[in-house]
Amino acid sequence: YKYRFPEIFDKSKFICIPNGVNVEDYKKSYDVPVPLRDCASACYIGSFLPDWELLSVTAKALPEIKFVIITPHTLNEDARQIVDSLDNLIYIDGIPSSEVPKWITNCTVVIQPFPRKYGHLNKISLGLTAKNYKAMAAGKPIVTHAIPLNLSRYGLYTSDNTDDFIKGVRQAFDNPKPDYNLFDISTRDWNSLCGHFLKQCVE
Repeated sequence: YKYRFPEIFDKSKFICIPNGVNVEDYKKSYDVPVPLRDCASACYIGSFLPDWELLSVTAKALPEIKFVIITPHTLNEDARQIVDSLDNLIYIDGIPSSEVPKWITNCTVVIQPFPRKYGHLNKISLGLTAKNYKAMAAGKPIVTHAIPLNLSRYGLYTSDNTDDFIKGVRQAFDNPKPDYNLFDISTRDWNSLCGHFLKQCVE
């Protein structure tokens, strides 16, 4: 954003504080949700609609993996047909935010199967998000589709096509311990960020 709005960022009294998460919540142990028990699983949780065609092809290519998609959106007819036709593609109609940690910490891989129509792929301003922070705090591999490819420098598996997405999922399962050493997740903890915010308010 500093490149798009330099007139704001150049002001001496303007400070940008990044988003964050409760890091400690993603380092705890939780009871395993039933759909994640006794299986290799790839989980997406979010309000953005996923690319159901991408998920259909991926689930067919990787039948040994259970794909669990949690979103508050109601399925349209096409998406419903895809979900109903695949035993390893599970749709859950949203969960409370308080339950997100137990799903993230108990899945094998976190996926972000976004459709290209969102236009995220070439957004220079789109960096790591709270979704990424949660998975990173839990030590889970992240496989993305149609977000900036340069985020791979942080240890994410990035892709801009179906074949590379499937390849990324395979690689994530082969290497379930991602290397996030280039990014210090503790700097995105809410306690730290709130302290930084309050400090700026009194200075």
